Amino acid sequence: MNKMKRRMVSILLAMSLIVPVATFAATENSVGESTVIATEEAIPSGDAYLRIQDDRGDMGTEEQHIRLTLENAEWAPAEEWNPYEFRYYREGSRVANGNNFSVNISRVSSTRLDLRFSLDPADVGRDADEIRIPLKASVSKEGEATVTIDPLNSMVSAGEFVFAEGVTTEAIVRTGEKTTFGPRETAALEDIRIVETAAGSIPEDGTMRFRLPPGFQWVENSNLEIEGEGSFHGSASFTLKDWMPEDREISFSPTDLGLQRSEDTTRGSIHLKGLAITSDGQRFGDVQVITAGILGNQRLTVAEYMDYTVSAKAEGSKPTIYAGRFNSLEGEGYELAPLVIEEEIFASMSSGRLVDVVFPDWVAITKVMGVETEDFTAGDHAFSFIPQRENQDKMRFEIMIETTLHPSAQGEIEASIAGGGIPEPLTVTLGEAVQPVRIDADPVVFVADDEENLSPAIKITESSYRGLMEGVIEIDLGIGEWAETPEVQVETGDLEIGDIQIEGSLLKITIDTDSSVASQIHVAETPVTVEGTPALGTYSLSVGGDALVNNAVESYFDQEYFQELEILQVALNRVTQAVFSLGKNAYYVDGESYELDVAPFIEEGRLMVPVAHVSRALGIPREAVVWEEDAQTVTVTSEDSEMVMTIGSAMLTVDGEERDMGAEAIILENRTFVPISRFARGLGIEFQWDEDAETVTFEF
Repeated sequence: MNKMKRRMVSILLAMSLIVPVATFAATENSVGESTVIATEEAIPSGDAYLRIQDDRGDMGTEEQHIRLTLENAEWAPAEEWNPYEFRYYREGSRVANGNNFSVNISRVSSTRLDLRFSLDPADVGRDADEIRIPLKASVSKEGEATVTIDPLNSMVSAGEFVFAEGVTTEAIVRTGEKTTFGPRETAALEDIRIVETAAGSIPEDGTMRFRLPPGFQWVENSNLEIEGEGSFHGSASFTLKDWMPEDREISFSPTDLGLQRSEDTTRGSIHLKGLAITSDGQRFGDVQVITAGILGNQRLTVAEYMDYTVSAKAEGSKPTIYAGRFNSLEGEGYELAPLVIEEEIFASMSSGRLVDVVFPDWVAITKVMGVETEDFTAGDHAFSFIPQRENQDKMRFEIMIETTLHPSAQGEIEASIAGGGIPEPLTVTLGEAVQPVRIDADPVVFVADDEENLSPAIKITESSYRGLMEGVIEIDLGIGEWAETPEVQVETGDLEIGDIQIEGSLLKITIDTDSSVASQIHVAETPVTVEGTPALGTYSLSVGGDALVNNAVESYFDQEYFQELEILQVALNRVTQAVFSLGKNAYYVDGESYELDVAPFIEEGRLMVPVAHVSRALGIPREAVVWEEDAQTVTVTSEDSEMVMTIGSAMLTVDGEERDMGAEAIILENRTFVPISRFARGLGIEFQWDEDAETVTFEF
């Protein structure tokens, strides 16, 4: 596919993603907190609303027609609906009620409501960007009740939302976040709220019981504050001991607490504040309060009881950091996410004992803030500090760390925290190391005093913008010298290159302006001079320079290059020989041995070898061999042809033409095996079978 076609495909794909967003529904819909209510009890007016927000202004002044369908609930009778109960908002503030011009309601059935509404200021009376629809309904049976929006031909987004939960108890009990505490500590619980499931469902003399599991006790001298709301009114304060028949239980009725029932027909609620529990046992984990009496059997998780524990976490977002560079100035690192080390339970850390924070050795720390370090030197990959307890609060340390990374660094940047009485070593990820560029180049063969020696074509692709810094890229052949200055082009992106120079084996490419979008540089094949009688073997091409690496300074790292690629082969001639032998776990390329994890074998008179190994032996790169799990096929792509083999089939497809391999492709020990002779013929490579030595030799 040429560049123009690729661009057109990209544009069409982008349009296929973008156009539906602009063409169809575009509202933000939600409901508030789910209402818990007795089954078949009408949800009180104002307790449940469906919010439809036109946050992008797509509705305009057009009337919207939607359908609302209930599951496990029924709409209120038609005579109970009133447009005035609808609410209009602008930027979160209420601006108007509904009216007969802006809202039209049609109760089609007990579960279906058709609604027409408008945000037109002429109908509403004010500018509005949101309508709130009252969910006037009753829940049919225990469990969740949902409302589904069918947008019909409107600009409203479709969706399904839970708006209520039906229960059969007289009241529901709720609390906030669970409290964390440890042995011999007092846990102050979040407020507990008791809410009637229907108006008057809690009798004034009905007993409510709250019981703790074994090993936990209510703190008898804690101050219990009571407050009634809704149809309950009154407030009081007691010592918890007054309502403790035993250490694990408290019980009382609304009358005991001094609450009175008003003539208000709304649901009543009771707030309990100041409850506290304690333990010196070993039952670690969540602590549940179990209710009884008129509250029925409800379980409320109020706390987590923990052994001595220290936590370590990353505060906020975790940065992505390029390998091989300082941040602007020499010695200036990049900030990781703040490291927070804190006691979950008081006295979990030992005051005065050293805490060690250790990173992988490819991380060099430039600065540590938030603690006083011990014997730390910039460039170390670890630091230590001594925690000191200054009061009776839990110890907490927020540590800012700046780092620079080795050019080879890649993956999560993890800190290991140990010592200081911390029960178990802790590990936390504070960022991610990424390679600024990817370098692609195919292997080449150099022959001494041969005019056909060419450098590999090299592609340098940025991972993201500014993968290459303003400076110089240095490409060192490692063997031979550049005979000519290669052609260097920016294939994609907006990177700007300047001077291009060659100095013996070194190619220097100046980056004048770094990129604002990921860019790619292409270095063309160029004649290379290899003189004399260099040693035969493999040589490395290195890519570096201060456009890629600028932290090769004392105390940090000593690697000046970014990456080495072992792709230069010096040979006596350009003919490469590959030899495979029956039953041997190795093959040879130009005399050099390479390991085979499964030895070749004979199948139906054919020498069978693993596709991945033979491909590499015959000069095909790893990425040109593709396994398709679903189709059970292996596809091998060379410069001149494409071959497809199917597991269980003896047919080899070469450029669309089927050929008989003489034996089926099979899988053995997770390797795909094929007859090597037919495989080589498909590639157009000559081979010779030595029956006595049981070897096959290929020259290419």
